[in-house]
Amino acid sequence: MARALAAAAAVFGDLGATVVDVALPELDTTNALATIVFVSEAAAHRTAVMRECWDDIHPEVRDRFLLAHALPHEAYRRALAVRAAVLRKFCAFVFAAADLVMLPSSPVAAPTYAAIPRSGSTAWQGMDPSNDSGRYTRCINYLGLPALALPAGYDGGGTPLGMQLVGKPFGEALLLNFGHRYQRATDWHRRRPPLLHG
Repeated sequence: MARALAAAAAVFGDLGATVVDVALPELDTTNALATIVFVSEAAAHRTAVMRECWDDIHPEVRDRFLLAHALPHEAYRRALAVRAAVLRKFCAFVFAAADLVMLPSSPVAAPTYAAIPRSGSTAWQGMDPSNDSGRYTRCINYLGLPALALPAGYDGGGTPLGMQLVGKPFGEALLLNFGHRYQRATDWHRRRPPLLHG
């Protein structure tokens, strides 16, 4: 993924952008808050469906549903209450140095279906949190920032890699402009993954 992002940064540099490294403040904390909000809201909106179709739902989805219902309502309320302050801090820190942020859509290539650990598996235990596939999208979604996902190449096994451009609040015009310019300069969005051929 690092090579794909470096290549994308070079494209943006060729397009006239000044590329700088910027750290994301309190990424793990923001993701923890995001997880509380997302699992709570998903459970609240899906309770009737889950009850009607319980036996037909994948065990992992059932486990997440039960976990969400075990969260105290106060945790959800607090995660919502601090969101505006977390957004202000993020914007003050990150957008003081950049107009847009480029992040991986996922820090790792998508696994094949067969490689995804199943409910009860210990494969996720001890996993490096930096390999969490939603690490960079979950926090941006929680903050409500505009983001644009773009293809960025393939890994050595032919799995597509993606990046996201993230803009300031109400910065969709600049975001879409740079996304369009990137796609005019590259052809990743026109290629089909080798895994789909044949």
